[in-house]
Amino acid sequence: MTDLLAKKVVREGQRLRLRNLAESAASKKRAEEKRLHQLLFDSVVWQSSQCVAVTLSMPFELDTKPVIERAWEEGKAVVLAKVEPNRGLSFCHYDEETKLVATPPYGLLEAVDSEVVLPSKIDLVLVPGLAFDEDSQMRLGFGGGYYDRFLQGYQGESVSLVLEEQSISGKWAVDEFDQPVKHLIK
Repeated sequence: MTDLLAKKVVREGQRLRLRNLAESAASKKRAEEKRLHQLLFDSVVWQSSQCVAVTLSMPFELDTKPVIERAWEEGKAVVLAKVEPNRGLSFCHYDEETKLVATPPYGLLEAVDSEVVLPSKIDLVLVPGLAFDEDSQMRLGFGGGYYDRFLQGYQGESVSLVLEEQSISGKWAVDEFDQPVKHLIK
């Protein structure tokens, strides 16, 4: 049986692994992203959604820009993640006119002066992560528990697009507050 590593150790390893992929194998990463995007667009959860929640990805993460653009093309509403006090997470309306600002602690681009959308109005959440366990549907996030807190009470669909380098089954301890993602697309 695989020894379970501390989340912090796995997170650091995954950040390095994903940065190396983005820097030294960018064309491989883009090709895999394109394949994953198409699998998402062909899925029932995508086709039946009207309001899609996303983050604006960092360079080492799976690119979310094509997801946002496709949603707009299809007339879907897009809502952007916003970090709230006490490790909360909300989603704000996002379109091409929305003003963005980088916010601490992670430097994520968030909408400024944009309407908060209730979770009940969101059909599909694209959940980011550093690593994913295919068997349990669990994800290893960035360490704040923001998405786990949000998913705990969320009733809609959740999906993560999983690059080959992110699929590392059973390598980290799962805490009682961790929440699975409903659909992993690999």
